[in-house]
Amino acid sequence: MAEFDLKMGSSFQKQVQEVYEVTQKLTEEQKLIANFWDCNPFKVEFSGHMAIGVKKISPGGHWIGITGISAAQKKLILYRDCLHPHLGSDDLA
Repeated sequence: MAEFDLKMGSSFQKQVQEVYEVTQKLTEEQKLIANFWDCNPFKVEFSGHMAIGVKKISPGGHWIGITGISAAQKKLILYRDCLHPHLGSDDLA
């Protein structure tokens, strides 16, 4: 980790510049991925002169969302298949 130093050519300044340059040419997919993993639960979106506050999911919410996506893809029923996998479907009817 570089020590904070904004002098041109310092290790820290080079890292800052690299992050800046990379973020200036993100694809739409990269922006969506970055937005998903952004752990700030609040962001502001701008439309013209209007600013709109948007609440997002928390870091824990990421994992709950990933679990939900995976369960949906596997057509799992949360209560039956994840919380009580030892029970048969007849036990939960």
